[in-house]
Amino acid sequence: MKTYRPIPRGSVKNSLYLEMQDSTTGLPKTGFAYNTAGIKFYYTKKRVAAVAVTPATLAAVTTAWTSGGVKEIDATNAAGLVRFDIPDAAFTDDGVSDEVIISVVATGYAPVNVRVPLTDKQDVWVSPGTTRANS
Repeated sequence: MKTYRPIPRGSVKNSLYLEMQDSTTGLPKTGFAYNTAGIKFYYTKKRVAAVAVTPATLAAVTTAWTSGGVKEIDATNAAGLVRFDIPDAAFTDDGVSDEVIISVVATGYAPVNVRVPLTDKQDVWVSPGTTRANS
């Protein structure tokens, strides 16, 4: 399972960028969308059942965050790279979870499971002169 960058508990409007691969070749696969055949999009935290996320279309990669939003970045220049807008509830502080697992499956694509560590807001360091829009 791959690990994504840590995200502070209570963060809102988080987008993850995941590589979708062909289930047979393992190579990056283009054409992924909110309505791809067999799409299932979930998040899981400790001691709770997986929570289904209803995929939603995004008009463009620059579209504002939308819970469940799914958008292929660029089939030519970033093959297989897809933006997923994770529901805010995935990052709420439940007092138990130290990570969120994001799972995506779809027909013809290899399953993706990504671990997202949860941190306390003070644990996240941002270098001087930079901004962080989602914390």
